[in-house]
Amino acid sequence: MDLAEQVKVLKISKLELQEECQKQQINYEEKTPHEMTVILIIIGKPIGVAIAECSNQWIKAWLRELEVEKFFRGLTEASRQEDMEGQKGTKSSKYTEEKLHLGRETIEKRVFFSKEMANQTTVTQFFLMAFSDLPELQILHLVVFLSIYLTTLLGNVLLILAVAQNPKLHSPMYFFLVNLSLSDVCYISAIVPKSMAISLTSNTLISFSGCATQVFLFAFCATAELTFLSVMAYDRYVAICHPLQYTMIMNWNACFQMAVASWIASIINSGVQTANTFTLCFCGSTVTQFFCDVPQLLMLSCTDTTANIWCIVGFTLTLGLFCFSLIFFSYVFIFSTVFKIRSAQARYKTFSTCTPHLTVFSLFFFTAVFSYFKPQSLSSPLLNQVAAVLYTVLPPLMNPIIYSLRNRDIQVTIQKILKKLFSSHLMI
Repeated sequence: MDLAEQVKVLKISKLELQEECQKQQINYEEKTPHEMTVILIIIGKPIGVAIAECSNQWIKAWLRELEVEKFFRGLTEASRQEDMEGQKGTKSSKYTEEKLHLGRETIEKRVFFSKEMANQTTVTQFFLMAFSDLPELQILHLVVFLSIYLTTLLGNVLLILAVAQNPKLHSPMYFFLVNLSLSDVCYISAIVPKSMAISLTSNTLISFSGCATQVFLFAFCATAELTFLSVMAYDRYVAICHPLQYTMIMNWNACFQMAVASWIASIINSGVQTANTFTLCFCGSTVTQFFCDVPQLLMLSCTDTTANIWCIVGFTLTLGLFCFSLIFFSYVFIFSTVFKIRSAQARYKTFSTCTPHLTVFSLFFFTAVFSYFKPQSLSSPLLNQVAAVLYTVLPPLMNPIIYSLRNRDIQVTIQKILKKLFSSHLMI
């Protein structure tokens, strides 16, 4: 019998559900539809029985979390009652019976929880959140994400080939643009394929090592994106504010060193985030996001995460502020130089070389800020997923489009590449 049939058999009204939630001290308003379905099923059943009977791995994980939650709640209430009775100096037979009953449940649950805590490998997998449980919406999500993914791959690969084939594009700016495109391909590949697989198979499970790999790659590519955007801002600053010294400052040796430094900084930051996240002990396994996101994973830890959070935030914030400051002050000097140009046409032509970079940075920065620093009042599972899509999917998709839109050399080279591909295909 599937979940829908079990709910129909119960025939419980919304009012009865609310009353039952109040009895079990469960906040009715804060539960997701998945969790409400679980509550409907387990009404009148011990949680252990529900765990044994349930075949859905996602729901099993939530039931285990609920059992541990009730275990702690029971211990707290028992301790409070014992203190109150101790102050009175009397212990009623009713209280003794309740304590014995609670003690019996506590022993059983303590065994369960001790096994969970003693063996950190118990959480060997996580469960991600699907975009929808409806088959129609799952198909729609699969089609949309597949289209975005293929478009992103095609756009970035064509951009890399265009820079490689056109000697006019062999300059520091396009060298960094190629590195940015490589990070974009890795960036979207770390998130989207797994999300598409969930919609295709309805299997939200991801292994512990798979989740750690996803966190590492996501942090690595996001950091690379930010560092290369910072280096490209500095490149624009030197080109506009010090044009006569540009070839001397931005020589190929310096460009190579900047690129290597960017990749190394990305590896270090992603290593710090991954190590500080996956050395924790996890009590829960349900990630309320469609990919393994560090803030969501930290919420599943049953140990103190203060030191880990400070380490992650401290390192990421330091690197982020450095990159943001480099971009900010580069554009302050660029704007001051551009406004000194008397000719409106020359001013427009000079500033147009910065427009693509400024657009790409704004898209990446503001979507990231909205995703992680939005007000708590705007936080909801659906909005969190939408914000994550804007942050993880939109920048890699738009970057090649933005850089190709106003660049005639890139457009012509891409057209030549496509003509060669189509002509060779027709000949075959």
